[in-house]
Amino acid sequence: MAIPWNKSVASNKFASYGLFYNRELYKTQTYPEQVYDVQPIDLWYVSQDYGKVDSLGNPIAVNPSFLSQVPSTNNEELFVMNFVADAFADLRNYMGQAGFQNRIETEDTEYYDLQPHRGWTSVDVEFDNYMQIAYDAFFEGFMADKAIDNKVTNFASFLRVFSGFISRITPKFVFTKTAFISSRYGTPLACGLMLDLAVEQNDDDAVKYDKFIQDKNFTFFTKAAQQFGFLIDKNAPWRIVADLGSVAMQNYMRNYGLTLDNVFRVAYAPTYKTDIETLKGYLVEFYNAYASNRPEVRVVKDSSNRQNALSTTIHKRILVDVVSPIEFNDLYWLKYYLFIRGKEMNRPWRQVTFDRLFRTASQLYKFQNYSKALAYINRRVRNKEFKFLPLTNSESGGNLNFDFLNTVTTQLFRLF
Repeated sequence: MAIPWNKSVASNKFASYGLFYNRELYKTQTYPEQVYDVQPIDLWYVSQDYGKVDSLGNPIAVNPSFLSQVPSTNNEELFVMNFVADAFADLRNYMGQAGFQNRIETEDTEYYDLQPHRGWTSVDVEFDNYMQIAYDAFFEGFMADKAIDNKVTNFASFLRVFSGFISRITPKFVFTKTAFISSRYGTPLACGLMLDLAVEQNDDDAVKYDKFIQDKNFTFFTKAAQQFGFLIDKNAPWRIVADLGSVAMQNYMRNYGLTLDNVFRVAYAPTYKTDIETLKGYLVEFYNAYASNRPEVRVVKDSSNRQNALSTTIHKRILVDVVSPIEFNDLYWLKYYLFIRGKEMNRPWRQVTFDRLFRTASQLYKFQNYSKALAYINRRVRNKEFKFLPLTNSESGGNLNFDFLNTVTTQLFRLF
């Protein structure tokens, strides 16, 4: 059978030219927005940060108290935001009634007996999995260099060495939860505004076309979904996304005291406020794991014996239980955080710029408080126009590879 002229057959297995051609075909012909009465939401190329950031551009995480379980016959515990769960229950009932009334097909269709397969995903769990891969790259790759390994004698020297690792892997890879959420590694499902009605590969355009776009109930379903405040994800047509700007969804939100103006303040929290505490925890965990695997280091220094210019001693790496607030005070961590966020966001700062930003943050800390200093750093680093790579890697079954040895950086500022 001949392939329809407007059918994209792209997948991540394609070579670059074929992939580019078919992706463009999918965007303009396979799922042309102008053909359908209901416009989809494009989470790859237009609305990459939808549900990931608030109105100021701050990456956010769900307040779990606003989550509700969605009934599923698959014996899976699925959660979404409470108002989304209510809207989906009504949409599912509506589709069931439409099938009973013979308004839609009930056989050989993906859009009749709606069964959710994926909902809210904990960003904490996803980030922790990511950080374990980051540690493996640090331990097995970066620290395989003996000259670097010999520099780590305690937690303080570890932090200095780790800043070099940050410079090496960023901006291709990130290290804070705030950057992770907006990056290609953070799943859009973490916002609790989306439900997947099937489990498919996002990169497989042929499946999207054959199984979903060509489904006999597709057009009916897109209109029904809109009626209850949902949009279809253009690049994953098995996914429905709560449209917070729709009157229908806002009616459901109102039942929980939420509006378009307050939903991100009330039901979500900006992650930058807890980044430093999270950062401390992982740095201690990384150091202790490293010190446990390599408990001794040879320290070479000048010898008092003139016959031997150098002497070597075996130094024991001591594990850390609690980070000293005296040796590593708030200003230390604010500076470390500014450094990491600047590297993650690929800021082309010269050293004088970095130092000036930190001086201002220090003054805010001294004359106002820690929160004001942290908020200042967040504002100066944040960039609403910054674009990460499309959200394809994390859901295509690909393996995350910290190829930091080949990372090219033009960043100019240093921490130490």
